[in-house]
Amino acid sequence: MKKMLILGLVAMSTVGFANMGYMNGHMNGQHMSNSGSHSGMNGHMNNGRTLTQDEIRENRKNSILIQEKKLELRKLMIEKNINWNKVSALDLEISKLRSAHRIERMKKNYNSNMNTIAK
Repeated sequence: MKKMLILGLVAMSTVGFANMGYMNGHMNGQHMSNSGSHSGMNGHMNNGRTLTQDEIRENRKNSILIQEKKLELRKLMIEKNINWNKVSALDLEISKLRSAHRIERMKKNYNSNMNTIAK
């Protein structure tokens, strides 16, 4: 019985440490996908493709713009009388910015992949 308890504790702590490492990787802008390791914005890689300086600059501008909008949203949420129409509009704006940025990345990755295949 004691062995089972010890084995259970070891298994739980192993899973806990593994999850902690996984979360730390996401906090630093890195993630793993089925095709291997990819860095996030901090690593300047996008789907295995090295980003140009203009793309890096554009990513940073977009990230800052989204952060500014999120800060505006947080300011609205701490007011005594919350204007839900403003909250909704700002949230929609943030979603549109993220979506537009994501679609641009998909287009660039697609074009990069098509150029690689054509060679």
